[in-house]
Parts: sequence; structure tokens; C-alpha cells
Amino acid sequence: MTWEELVEKQGQQYKEHLNGYHDSLNKMIEEKDSLMQHMKCKTEAELPEPMRNVLKSNREAWENEWGMYGSRFKAMRIAQQKEVNNYFRQRDVVQTIDKSRTAKQNGRDIGD
Repeated sequence: MTWEELVEKQGQQYKEHLNGYHDSLNKMIEEKDSLMQHMKCKTEAELPEPMRNVLKSNREAWENEWGMYGSRFKAMRIAQQKEVNNYFRQRDVVQTIDKSRTAKQNGRDIGD
């Protein structure tokens, strides 16, 4: 895989993550609005305590999954970093092999 392909792939993954983030945030907001309408409240403060706790819990769960330091973002970044590391490791191996071939062609050992 070339560097350009790697960057393109990871850019696409990030775009998909942002789309999922946006969709899940909108869904959470819609659920909150639906609850507010059902309970006939204009603000979250007007809701009964158990309902506010449910909304708070939902928001915290969403942040743990989708937030900046959420599990989805962390998993994506870890996988992408492994790909980058593998790319550079492979590149180093190829350069080492090329140096070794060049040295042998010139009649020297790599350790000379």
C-alpha cells in the first residue's frame, strides 16, 4: 500500500466516523426532544428527577462511545497508528534490503 492510499483510506475512515458521530448525536437529541414533548416540558429542568437522570446517563454513555476520547475514536486511531507503523516498518525493511544488495554488488559486506 502506498502512502497516498493509506492517507486516503484513513481519511475515509475518519469521514465515516464523523458521519456516525453526527447521526448518533442527532438521534440522541431527537430522543431528548421526544421525551420533552411527551412529558410536556419546555426545559430539561422541568423534567422529574428520574427523567433527568436518564437523560444524563444517556449523554454520558454517548460521550463514552462517541466523544473526543470515546471508545470508537480510540479504536479507530489505534488501528490507524498500527497501519502507519507497519507502513514505515515495511519501508525500513525494504531500504535495508536495498542497501544490502547495493553493498554486495559493490563487493562489500553491509558490515564493512
